[in-house]
Parts: sequence; structure tokens; C-alpha cells
Amino acid sequence: MQHLPGIAVLKDNDGRYLFVNEQWKRLSGCAEKNAWHLKSNHDIWPAQVAEQLCAGEHFVWLHNAPHQTIEKFIGGEFEGHWLINRFPVSGHDGEASYLGAVGINLTERLKAEEELKRSEELYRSLFNNMLNGFAYCRMLFRDGVPEDYIHLAVNPAFVRHTGLQDVIGRRITDVIPGIRESDSRLFEIYGRVAQSGRPERFEMFVDTLQMWFEISVFSPAPEHFVVVFDKIDDRKLAEIELSEKQAQLDAAVMELSMAEERERRRIAGELHDNVGQNLILSRLKLAMLADRMAGYDDDGTIQEINELIGRSVQDIRTLMFQLSPPLLDDIGLEASLAWLADKMRTDYGLLVRISDDGAPKPLAVEQRAAVFRAVRELLINVAKHAETHDASVCVSRIDRSMRVCVEDRGRGFAPDTLKNGPHRDGGFGLMHIRRRITHVGGAFTLHSAPGTGTAATITMPLIVQETRSMQ
Repeated sequence: MQHLPGIAVLKDNDGRYLFVNEQWKRLSGCAEKNAWHLKSNHDIWPAQVAEQLCAGEHFVWLHNAPHQTIEKFIGGEFEGHWLINRFPVSGHDGEASYLGAVGINLTERLKAEEELKRSEELYRSLFNNMLNGFAYCRMLFRDGVPEDYIHLAVNPAFVRHTGLQDVIGRRITDVIPGIRESDSRLFEIYGRVAQSGRPERFEMFVDTLQMWFEISVFSPAPEHFVVVFDKIDDRKLAEIELSEKQAQLDAAVMELSMAEERERRRIAGELHDNVGQNLILSRLKLAMLADRMAGYDDDGTIQEINELIGRSVQDIRTLMFQLSPPLLDDIGLEASLAWLADKMRTDYGLLVRISDDGAPKPLAVEQRAAVFRAVRELLINVAKHAETHDASVCVSRIDRSMRVCVEDRGRGFAPDTLKNGPHRDGGFGLMHIRRRITHVGGAFTLHSAPGTGTAATITMPLIVQETRSMQ
């Protein structure tokens, strides 16, 4: 009795205390025996508390039976809710001569229960009103392989999203026959989470339901998992439509780019075949005229005209190179890149080192033009933004592909910034390069980081002619 967590007392039939335990002494403040022995409730407690105690004791004496109550006391060390058991105690004559009582303070427990009740109500409200579907399941394994699972709890949104009803306590293979075969990835992921305890998040088209879902799954206990999901059919449809429209736009842009390239080549050809040839012919005839008029052209007019024509020829050649470098058709991509390196040194002061493995790299006309323009734009980006005076272009053949690497050791940048739109370091150009290279069947990759320079790689499939031996 002395070591009970609550109080314990024994009283005579006059309501006087005969025994109290240490907890009672501590709470009442009556540590000395003469402070409580043979004292009544009114001798020790405030009037309100004394009356409350006497009422409970009166019931026991009146009915000669145990009596359990939960009583709330206000003020003093006893303040709070108490569970009190009162009972009659027989004397030597067998009659009820004493009253015993034990009590435990329930205040903290009741607070905890109330808090738990509020939490449960909040959880239930969230469970019933959340827009996401929710399912609590137990995974069934056979030899460590997920074989089936049982729904233990689902919320109303689960039913709205999936259309499945009466699933509690049932195997999913009974609810949706064939799901294990049609949507085996679900079983793999749910089983992995239920075993490892590591949460996962993914998007998936559930074939048996013909719906797209965004799913988060975690494990609250071994071999159990919780799924929180949302149906994303509308979003996926919008993404597919957007992707298709983007592909159409890209195709239109690339077709326009190819048309522009063809027009550049046509104009360059016209300049070369007509205007350029006429100017060259004019210069030759002017030279013949100068020979005939030797000694008559004192003021140098013919010479001045000859020089003007010469500058015009040079201007046209430069314009032809800018429109469509004839070297691409005349001497190939590699020599054109060497010419471009000289041009970059002259125009921008950028020293470009060209290396080539010497292997044949046959490309279609559109591919050569796309690679050349991509390399030129990359080098211009280096000259304008990389804050370096050196760059390299490495051309090599790998199996049936050509690889062109353009590298610099400049200030670099974070490629992820391009995902948010054009970057001041040539973002629009890089996006256009990727689309142009992809349009003609190639691939474009970019690696960079602030302070480490940039490496851009173009990979293009080669035109490979299969040779067949004559039988």
C-alpha cells in the first residue's frame, strides 16, 4: 500500500483516518501522524473537497458495497481527475467496521486520451476528405516474391479515383483478375517498399484500369505499405498533346531551317556562278584594256577600277562563305573546319586547335551543313562568353558514327539553367543546335559547370555502304 502510484487510506466508521500511505501524506501535506491520525475529512481538507469525499464514503456505508467513481477535484495538490475505489472492510465480528479507499490520478491519462481522440478525429477527417486516394495494404509474399496484397483500409477518394468498391479484406487479384500479369511493375514496387522500408514515388499507367496514376508508397510496418495516389489522366493527355505539338513545331522549325540552308546554298551558288564570274570576267577584260591603253591612263583610273572590282570579288567570296561555305562541297567538312579555325582567329582572336583521326566520315549534305553551323555557333559562343582565348575541335570516327567535340577551359556555366529558358551564354543558340542536329538524325550533349569550362559533343551517323562480294 505504501508504494502504490496513487493514494490509499483506511477509515473507521466515524470517518476518521486510521491509515494513509506516503503518496497521500505528500499530497495532503500531513506528513506527521498527529496531523492526520483520527482526523476527519473536514479536519484536513477544504470544505468543498471534504464534502465531496464524504459523499462518496456515505454511499459505501449506506449500501455496504464497493463504489467506484471518477471525481474532479479543484485546488490543492489533489487538483485533477481521480479514479477512486471505496469499499467496506469487515472487523473481527464480520460487520463492516472500516472503509478503505484507493485512488489514482487520471488527469494526464485523460489528457492523453483526449489528445488521442482529437488526433483520431483529425486523422479521420483528413482520411475521409483528402483529394488523394489512400490505401493501407498488407503484402503477401511467397519465397520472398510479392504474390498478392490485401487492402486493410481505403478512403472515399480511393473509390472515386479507381471505381473499385468492397475491397477491404480482399486480395487484389480477386478484386482485379489478371492485374499481377498486366501490371507486374506495381507488385515489384510495392513488394520492394514493403520489404526495404524505403519510400518510392513514380508515375504509371495501370493497364487493367486504363488509367494514369501518380503514386507515392511507403511502409509503416514490415510487409505492409501505404499508397497515396492521384489520377492524372487529364495531365498526361495534356502532356502528350503538348509533346506532339512541340514535335510538330520542332519539325516546322527544322524544315524552315533546312529551307533556309537550301536558300543560302542557292544564293551562294548564284553569287558564285553569275555575279562572281561576271566580276572576274570584267576584271580580266579590264586588264586587257589596260594593256591596250598603256601610256594613256595617266591618272590611274583603270587601275582604280580594277582594285574596286577586286575588293567586290573578295566581298562576294566572304558573303558566299557566310551564306554557305563552298568548301563543304568542294573539299569536305574537315577542311571547312580548318578554314573556320582561321576565320575565328582573324575575327575574334580565338585560337582554335583542330584534330582529326583521318578516318573517312561520309555524311549527307544536310548533315555536313548542320555540323558545320553547329561548330561555328559553339565557337562563337566560346569567343563571346567563355572568357578564354583557346578552344579545341576534335573530329573522330567511332564505328558507324562521327563524333565532333568542341571544348574550352573558360568560365563554364550550369546547364540546368537552360531548362528555365534561354541563358545569357547562348541559351537560344544551344537549344537550336540540339534541334538542328536531332532533326538530321544526330545527337547533341553538353557538359559544363561554373569554373570548369564547357564540352559539347555532336554525334552523327555516317553513310555506310555495305559491300557485297560477287559470287
